[in-house]
Amino acid sequence: MSVVKKWNLEDPEIRRTIERLKWEIAQEYGIPIPSDGYWGRHASKDLGKIGSQLQKRLPLLLEHQKRSMGKKNVPNN
Repeated sequence: MSVVKKWNLEDPEIRRTIERLKWEIAQEYGIPIPSDGYWGRHASKDLGKIGSQLQKRLPLLLEHQKRSMGKKNVPNN
């Protein structure tokens, strides 16, 4: 059985992270970024590439951010 991870998409920090990552992946694959923010004009194949990479990278990125924030909150003795 696979584990489904859910993120609070209403959290502005996570939303910004997803959007930034989406743009980075699109640039890596040479997919033009829509100026109006509407991705519906792109081919499903291109959007699938972005989505699959988001699925792979987002958990790693969020875990890294969580760890780095935890280190900042630790008081020095």
